[in-house]
Amino acid sequence: MSVHLPGIDAGAGAPPPPAPTDPSVRLDAGGGDLVAVSRFEGYATPDAAAAARDALAAAVAAPGSGLAVAEEGAGAFRLAQYGPLFTMETRVNEVMLTVRPV
Repeated sequence: MSVHLPGIDAGAGAPPPPAPTDPSVRLDAGGGDLVAVSRFEGYATPDAAAAARDALAAAVAAPGSGLAVAEEGAGAFRLAQYGPLFTMETRVNEVMLTVRPV
């Protein structure tokens, strides 16, 4: 999962982003929305995308994450798909939720 924290500039007096507590989590500064992202493989069927969204929402809601899912509408999320549609290779997808600090 990647959490993008836009507008973080420690040189401008803003506090640095919090350090991850999980070694599999990294922080990147970027523009745009504050989103949590999770990768999943296979075909992005409605059921697979919803399951990935639910797992990501649970991770965001975990105690100590410092984040909450932003209200965009019931079950709203973004989906990115990579690679050709019809291939024998494993499909790579990302589900994204807009989040907010708590």
